[in-house]
Order: sequence, then C-alpha cells, then structure tokens
Amino acid sequence: MRKLLALLLLAHALTYAQVKCVSVEGEASIMGNDVASAKAEAFSRAKWQAIEQVVGVQIKAESVVQNFSLLDDAVIKQIIGVVKDSKIIAEEKKGDVYVVRANVCVEPTAASKAVEQLSLNNAISVLVMRKLASGRFEEASGFVESVIGTLTDREYKVYDITEIMGETDADRILSKGDNISLRGLMYRSLSNLAFVGVIQYSTPAAPGQDVGYGVRMPFYIVNANLNYRIVAKETNTGKVVVLASGSERAQGKALNETEAVIQAEKELASKISPMVVERVSRYIKGLSKPVSVKFEGVKDLSQTLELKSMLQNLAWVTDVKEAGLGEFVVGYPENTLYLATALEQRGYKVVKYSPNSIILDRR
Repeated sequence: MRKLLALLLLAHALTYAQVKCVSVEGEASIMGNDVASAKAEAFSRAKWQAIEQVVGVQIKAESVVQNFSLLDDAVIKQIIGVVKDSKIIAEEKKGDVYVVRANVCVEPTAASKAVEQLSLNNAISVLVMRKLASGRFEEASGFVESVIGTLTDREYKVYDITEIMGETDADRILSKGDNISLRGLMYRSLSNLAFVGVIQYSTPAAPGQDVGYGVRMPFYIVNANLNYRIVAKETNTGKVVVLASGSERAQGKALNETEAVIQAEKELASKISPMVVERVSRYIKGLSKPVSVKFEGVKDLSQTLELKSMLQNLAWVTDVKEAGLGEFVVGYPENTLYLATALEQRGYKVVKYSPNSIILDRR
C-alpha cells in the first residue's frame, strides 16, 4: 500500500513538474452593462493568453481569427485539460472594458496541441538565409523580400521566421535538416507550411581581374546557389512532410560586390517563386473538404444565387454546390472556423457551428 501511495505521489509530482504557471491579462468589452459576462470573457481570454505564452506563439490567435467569440467557442473545450489551475489576482473596470489579471498554470504539451488547431494551411513560414564563409548565417533579405512579395500577391499569409530564431536554430534546420526544430518554429507562427533554404555565394570574377587576352574584368560576378525544401506539417499527425526539394542557381553582375549579390538574389527569386507558388497551391487544393453551409430564412432562387456568388468570392473557397434554397456544399481547405469567421464579417450571424457544418442567419 505504501509503495502504491508513493508511486501515485511521484506520478502527481512529475505531472505538476511539467506545468508552467504565468501571470497574464485578459480584457473584454462590457455589453449592455453585463459586467459578469465581460468578466467571464476576460478571464477566458487570460487563459488563452497563457496558453499562447507557454507555447511561445509569435502570431497571436486573435490576429488570425478576428472574431473572438468564435475563437472562444472553438477553443473553450481545449482549455479543459490544458489549464491545470487558474486564479484571478486583480480585476478592474476601465470605462466600458473589464480587465482581469490572473495566474494561470498550463500543461505545455496539451497547450501545443490546442494552439495547433488554429494553424493556417495558407500561411507559409519563410526561412532562407545566407551561409557565410565563416559558417555563420545572416538573412538573405533581397531574396526573401522578393519571394514574400510573390506569395502575398496571391493572398497567402507569409511569416518571415528569421526574426524569431537564433544562430543555433538556423544551423540545425538549414545545415542539419532538423525537422523537430522546424516544426517548433511553424507552431510558433501558426503555419502548416514552410519554405526553407540556404544560399551560398562565390565570386568567380572581380574588377581588374585578368580574364585572358589582355582583357580585365570591369565588374563583379557573384554566383548564388540555393538549396531549398518546401515542407508541410500534417494537421492530423503533426509530422513534417517534404513537398519539394532541390537547388537553383543565379548570377549577378555589378560594379560593387554588394550590388552583385542583390542582383543574384533577385534573379534567384524570379526563378524559384513560381515553383513555390505552384507546389503550395497544389498542396492546399488537395486539402479541400466539403462543408455544409445553410442560411436560414432564404425563400427564393434569386437570394440563393446571390449567396452562391458571395461564397464563391471568399478567399480559399474551391467549390460551391447548391443543395437547396439557401443551402450549399462548400469546398474549403482551411479550418472551418475561418470560413465561419469570414461569413460573420459579411454580416451573418453563426447560429450553429461544427467542423463540418455552419448554420447562419442575417444579423
């Protein structure tokens, strides 16, 4: 009996050792003088803030899902089992806003799973760096800016994750192919896709260099060699799978070496960007799933056709089929939460929500 009690106490101690406690704030608007509801929502927000802080996400959930009430509905079940203990330590009313400060204890592994539910399939983490002769890394800014510009023009959300990593991370991911570290960075930016690469440079010619026959080189020539991978984090397993990998080369010519590097990076980006877009687009299209969308109160065909047109113009909707008056089957590759949010932002009230079905009404 004593041994059993000792084992139980040890198990409890080990579980508690994994819990991380943080001090956080949450706030909510007071609607209709309902202070109690505002306090409850602020406390809920504080708990979610703690989860994000423990996981270390850089992109806040509220910036991904603008409507917090929908976010709250979707994640409130996740909080159970993630938050091990929570206590309000201070609260105050600031005008029409209620603010809660709380101490919240979170289990990190469960928190990671909860946050991952909000990761976007159309969000891409970009990590491409120059490898210097010394073995150190620095951001290949010209190349990265060109690639990001191409992706954002096509409405992808792009996160430059070089800002949230250190030298050791870069070496593990880019030189050693450490997918665990890469997956961790993808968690932190709420993305399920990543484009990673390392560019190495060589300067085969410089001004004044004798190239034969009494001719001297009038400018710098810089070769840029990119080794890259495009990877996806599977939503069901969390495993990182490679969508594409390879190498590409470009050359820059200029009167100074820095400008030659910039020219080489721009040329490299113009070669690689279309391939990145094509591979990512093909992957996202393959994730499309049917979602039942029903608008209550629709009584004629003209309204149904107007709603169909509106749905077809929503970002990332791949297909819309009529299933009745005001009823549709919508092809959507993202978390259904984002489709519901997009519809609420267009003036519809979500009456009922599930991962496979949304019922709405006009506000």
